[in-house]
Amino acid sequence: EEMQRASKFFGEKLVKAVTLGVNKGKREAMSEGIYLTKNEIIVFVDSDSFLEKNALKQLVHHFVHEKVGAVSGNTKVANRKTNILTKMQSIRYAVSYDIFKVCESHFGAVTCCPGCFSAYRREAILPILPNWRNQMFMGTRSTFGDDRSLTNFVLRNWDVEYCQSAKAETIVPDKYSKFLKQQLRWKKSWIREGSVAASFIWKKHPIASLSFYTNLILPTLGPIVVGTVIYRSIFELNFNYLFAFIFGVTVLGLLFGVFLSLMQREKYWYYMPLFSIFYTIFMIWQMPYAIIRINDTRWGTR
Repeated sequence: EEMQRASKFFGEKLVKAVTLGVNKGKREAMSEGIYLTKNEIIVFVDSDSFLEKNALKQLVHHFVHEKVGAVSGNTKVANRKTNILTKMQSIRYAVSYDIFKVCESHFGAVTCCPGCFSAYRREAILPILPNWRNQMFMGTRSTFGDDRSLTNFVLRNWDVEYCQSAKAETIVPDKYSKFLKQQLRWKKSWIREGSVAASFIWKKHPIASLSFYTNLILPTLGPIVVGTVIYRSIFELNFNYLFAFIFGVTVLGLLFGVFLSLMQREKYWYYMPLFSIFYTIFMIWQMPYAIIRINDTRWGTR
């Protein structure tokens, strides 16, 4: 109804609302929109995201370089003040964008242009659109993870960059039940697309490749490491293992937080150590479950 209202207000030349009749999934809807476009650059924005006034202007600057096929915007958390969970997500978003994406962008190898706010060169995605739209993984059609998947298709032959000055905000889950369901879906997408990217990322810059493979292997082994620490602490009656591990995780989170406080003036930087502990105790166990349920393509949050 909102899209139809906007189309009526602005006119169909500026806003064209498209209906598929039934819910065919996000990829089908995005594909229909792409086929209706004529301009060189296509921008995707989630329904719960909001752009700053000059965000598009900043984002499209990157496409001056002919090798750039996609660009990720810089998305912050709109409801960060709601509770502890949203504050932890706020600093986690900052780490993802202002540390990891900044580093990846230096080598033109950003591995995910998030659906909340990203842009693609039409020339880069039109040829691969059928394969992306009908992507299969282990005998199951891929539904979620459309953003990371589309980035993978583009990254094979194009540079993918991050624009720190193109800012937007998005609404994140403010309840733990919904947050954990979202994270499980994201982990399935990360496992699937990580294995896909692993087959070609070695062709990129050696530093970018090494960083990618490290970030792929360590989280996968995380549950084994934590499980081993807990096992030895209990059965050897030596809790120094557990204390040392928690201390190391806390310090690492603190380093990320302090860096973002000094460089980006992040308000909730001190929540990063707390999120690191929260992730280690609760969320890390989602990884083996996500691997087991990789073929369950339900979004889980509807």
